[in-house]
Amino acid sequence: MGSSFPVAGLMLSDGADPLSLVALRFTFAAVMALFLLRLLPSEPLAGVNLSVVVAVGIFQTFGVMAPVHMALETVPPPVVAAILFSHILLVAVVDILGGRRRLSWPLAWALFLGGLGLLLSTDALGALNGQASDEILKGEFLCVLAATSWALATVISKAANSHVSWQFNAMQMTVGAGALLTLAALMRGSDLWLPQTGPQVLGLLWLAVPAGVVSFGLWFSALRLRSASEASAWLAGVPAFAAVFAWGLMGTVLGTLQLLGMGLIAVALILQSHAGGYPGQTT
Repeated sequence: MGSSFPVAGLMLSDGADPLSLVALRFTFAAVMALFLLRLLPSEPLAGVNLSVVVAVGIFQTFGVMAPVHMALETVPPPVVAAILFSHILLVAVVDILGGRRRLSWPLAWALFLGGLGLLLSTDALGALNGQASDEILKGEFLCVLAATSWALATVISKAANSHVSWQFNAMQMTVGAGALLTLAALMRGSDLWLPQTGPQVLGLLWLAVPAGVVSFGLWFSALRLRSASEASAWLAGVPAFAAVFAWGLMGTVLGTLQLLGMGLIAVALILQSHAGGYPGQTT
């Protein structure tokens, strides 16, 4: 997942349209996922409500990826990743409010450090004294919307834990791809961006398969084996990988406060994964 942010950012700087890119990426990913299901041995989907598939497809693929790709036009890829994966803390809050997790001191510290990390890694502090860029703030707000959407999708996915993960992933991705194509068609009409060069084709393939089908399939597999908060905690490393790839591919260098903020977010995500608070579990 970490590689997808700088690769998409690089393609946008090369002239790709964000809505066209994300629509093509997940349309191709959905086709590949369905094709792989024909080749791999699998069990039939049993007991899965199609409304759950549609809801996850809308929140997980459409609701996350459309805002993220638009935000990458103005916000550095590592910062986009850091804001997006703060959804892990939102999942923890939802678990607490829903009575599925008890608020402990370690968890309270995790939420505090995560919030502080977001303030430092974004332009939120600059907005208070009028020094922040409106375009960057708009992009960061889109990232917050994406994080909220992913948190909702995670809770819904965990509540419907009777599905076979790779099949469910293919189905929800197909729903999300259809929604993305519809949005791109409404916004771009016949002016849909298509890859024109070899690097653009390779970038699209990378975004669709390893960073799309494979990463999301592994994510749903993790949700079957662990609680939503525990599974989400493993995503703490994504912003770090995004920063490394962004530096290597784009030469992106973050400021001291941004790096500190991202570090605090990573600490918060790891801390919450060890905070306990689940029924029958001690902290």
